[in-house]
Amino acid sequence: MIRELWDELERGMEGINVEVKKQWKTKAGFDAAVLLYAYDPPDESPGLALQQQWHCGYVRVPETHRFYGLIQKNAIDALSSLDVHGGINFMGMLRLLTGYWIGFDCHHDRDTIETADLDYVIRECERLAEQMAKESENDG
Repeated sequence: MIRELWDELERGMEGINVEVKKQWKTKAGFDAAVLLYAYDPPDESPGLALQQQWHCGYVRVPETHRFYGLIQKNAIDALSSLDVHGGINFMGMLRLLTGYWIGFDCHHDRDTIETADLDYVIRECERLAEQMAKESENDG
């Protein structure tokens, strides 16, 4: 279910725009990115909330990392050690970025664009990258 929702978001559901806000190399040496998702419901959608925006953070998984190429059915145990905002809820390819990524969203019940702003998501990506580096070290 999560994967299908993200696929729809990436393809650009009506009223959802996706923008790369930042791409960088983390201190742990992984590529990272923050995307901004903005939903502006069509005028003919009465009762829907006004425009919503949220950030999602992603860290690219190198081909040599044990997380590379995970699919949902075998990822739960492998990714359970990672502690990031709301948990890992994405793994796969992104339309706007190259490579295989794992990520998280800041679109939970109590999240707002102000509390989960760009700086916060950057810090969470850095934390995620540090944990991924430790996982690589543990594999030895």
